[in-house]
Amino acid sequence: TDITVAGSSGIGTISEGQELEIIVSEIAGVLSSFQFEDVAFDELDRFPNTGIYVLKPIRDKFDALHEAIKATKVSFNESPWPYNPHCTLCAKRDNTEELDSAFSGASFPKSARIKCFSLYQPEANGGSRIHKF
Repeated sequence: TDITVAGSSGIGTISEGQELEIIVSEIAGVLSSFQFEDVAFDELDRFPNTGIYVLKPIRDKFDALHEAIKATKVSFNESPWPYNPHCTLCAKRDNTEELDSAFSGASFPKSARIKCFSLYQPEANGGSRIHKF
């Protein structure tokens, strides 16, 4: 289960020109102070005017994690969206009747286990993982 904690909302992507070793060290320090076992999900949602469907976890721990990451020495780009922890289920630019039908009334797991955290580098058609914590 991947939960977005930085990059697409709240704090933006990591600013260019920083040493990966320092970024990893800073974020690893933050992650070591948080305990994530089973994460409870609150709702299935779709981002407005898109075909992006997400599961929203109960926020408290993720809000605290997001604030702690913001407080590191890592520099982040601006993001136009407020922080919204989420697990992306489908990422399409536009919504379709087929997507709406598939996700409308769909059941979702009430909880999941987070096995790792990942650091991704954005690319034109998505991104690639550059570090696994």
